[in-house]
Amino acid sequence: MSASQSPFALLIAITQYKYPIQYRKLHSPTRDAEAVSQYLQEEIGATPSRIRKLYDSSATRKAIISELKYLARRKDIQKDDPIIIYYAGHGCEVKAPKGWDDAGEYIQALVPHDFNESNLDTALPDRTIGALLAKIAAAHGDNITVIFDCCHSGSITRGETSAAHGNIRGLGRLEGIISPQIDEEIWADVVENHRGLNPQQKHHHSSLRSHVLLAACSAKEEATEYSSGGAFTSALLKELYSVGHSQVTYAELIRRLPLIPGQNPQCEGHNAGRICFDSKPPVPKRQWFGIKTGTQNGRVFYKIEAGTAHGITEGAQFAVYPTQTPLPDEAPLVHVVASVVLPYQSIIKPMSGPPYLILTQKFAAQTRAGTKEDLRLFIPKNDKDNSSFKVVYDTLEAMSEVQVDQADPAPAPVITCTKKSKAELGVLLDGSRLFIEILDPLITVHGLTRLQYPLPRQIPLAASFLRAAAHYHRYLHRIQGTSGLLDDIKIEFTELASDGNGFCKPTGDNMIGAGVVDIPVKEGVFYGVKITNTSNKDLYPSVFFFNALDLSIDSVYECAAARTGKVDSPLPAKGCLTIGYGSGGSEPFDFCLSQDVEVSLLKFFIADRYVDMSHVAQRSAFEKRGGKEGEGLHGKEDAWCTTVVSVVQRRPTN
Repeated sequence: MSASQSPFALLIAITQYKYPIQYRKLHSPTRDAEAVSQYLQEEIGATPSRIRKLYDSSATRKAIISELKYLARRKDIQKDDPIIIYYAGHGCEVKAPKGWDDAGEYIQALVPHDFNESNLDTALPDRTIGALLAKIAAAHGDNITVIFDCCHSGSITRGETSAAHGNIRGLGRLEGIISPQIDEEIWADVVENHRGLNPQQKHHHSSLRSHVLLAACSAKEEATEYSSGGAFTSALLKELYSVGHSQVTYAELIRRLPLIPGQNPQCEGHNAGRICFDSKPPVPKRQWFGIKTGTQNGRVFYKIEAGTAHGITEGAQFAVYPTQTPLPDEAPLVHVVASVVLPYQSIIKPMSGPPYLILTQKFAAQTRAGTKEDLRLFIPKNDKDNSSFKVVYDTLEAMSEVQVDQADPAPAPVITCTKKSKAELGVLLDGSRLFIEILDPLITVHGLTRLQYPLPRQIPLAASFLRAAAHYHRYLHRIQGTSGLLDDIKIEFTELASDGNGFCKPTGDNMIGAGVVDIPVKEGVFYGVKITNTSNKDLYPSVFFFNALDLSIDSVYECAAARTGKVDSPLPAKGCLTIGYGSGGSEPFDFCLSQDVEVSLLKFFIADRYVDMSHVAQRSAFEKRGGKEGEGLHGKEDAWCTTVVSVVQRRPTN
């Protein structure tokens, strides 16, 4: 990291509170903050002048707000410079004030040094924190990392300590209410400047896009500390020192943490897939799946922890390695193929090598997609040596010969078709240029018939495009509707309006009709989505926009990443999740056109357990891409489903 990109940091740590009789003294927040400061200076090159500290009596409510405002207006911070905000101390939960309909029943807050329970307005609500973070992002970019070593759990009893005499960094759910107008001067103008953005999120303090949050535990768990330091901060720093911040994404970092009893650290944010403290998107990486043994009817078999919900189909091939970090030239132990695929698990069989090879505690990386995942490409009948289409044939031949690199995600194969009716895309000669014709009726029915740009003539660029196109169609057409879960899901797409308090609310009827939303695009009009779960199961949705014009896939909503996969359900039984307004924590949708008609597919992946979908999103296809033993096989009660809403954008007619 260059000197100009060395980080700016605000470290907040409260070991002693102003009212010690009410709020027990913590052991080690300032020790943790100093350890973070040391790491930032030694490993990332932060200078002392760029690290601001608020410890104990200096960490008042007024001072914390003032320092966050100062971060937003600092002139020496360049766009996308790393900004780290660290907090260690108590958190709490209070009933949402009247009129905060977007917040849910309860809100979460940080507990400043001068907090007094007789006046809950002395807490720092998530809405305020989120608005301040949004202002920092608006001024300096979204390379912001927020680390909270605290908890808000309603299960905490005042004065309680955790295992082995550790303290809990949280006050739990407090009685009373805060003022509906608290800090309105901070969050009201954020909404005005950010087109209706709600700066808060159900679990933690913000828009999903302004920053990445690393949290000590899930919403109902407790953050523990000992005299040596907070359990979360200690584990986080140990792993950062071990692996190096430039070698791991935020989500990977959280998953690599050692087991912390009673805590499942969480990673939230649109940019959770970025390299830590870096604004650049990472080179796509291979997904790794753990291997276990199973028994059924006395028969022992191997299974991977991935199934149809992860995009695996019968015939998918994997390379097996002893670790998730093989050397560049390391050969796999064996190649295996998926023979039986269930929602979250698949039986695998060796393709080569000894059948008795012990594969438990090994890791599998997909090397080839299975059946029903090919991108079907129509090429007009022509002499194969004709220069018009030669680049396409040469590219396909080159792709078939390339050894899949360990750093690349598993490619979906491309096959050619002689009939247009069986293909998703076709090659179209227009003058001297080759364009890609859209043949998928899901899209052509709305009048969109070709992609935005011509096919590159250089083989590496054409191959990159075809791999991206295959990835796009693989996930667009990945369907599951046999679980019955779809009957318990209601999806609404509505226009948004101001609620009179500076936040958005839905207005008008559900715009979805027969699976389509038809929008005459107008400037300044914004939209949101509501997913309602009428089932008795907690659900885990992931939502993506598939742009049919350039084959990009934009993440709209993804569940948080967690160390063990134990993630808070964002769509609880009999509950709902809003996207673009309310407590969902993401920006509202708005649209602009580059031509008369554009089509995007809003796709919902919904499962009854957490599924990592971080590998789905991609940039435009025209941009060059980087490239327990004894368990049985379970699946009968597993449920997941998909559904697609076509969002058609048109120029309004006069």
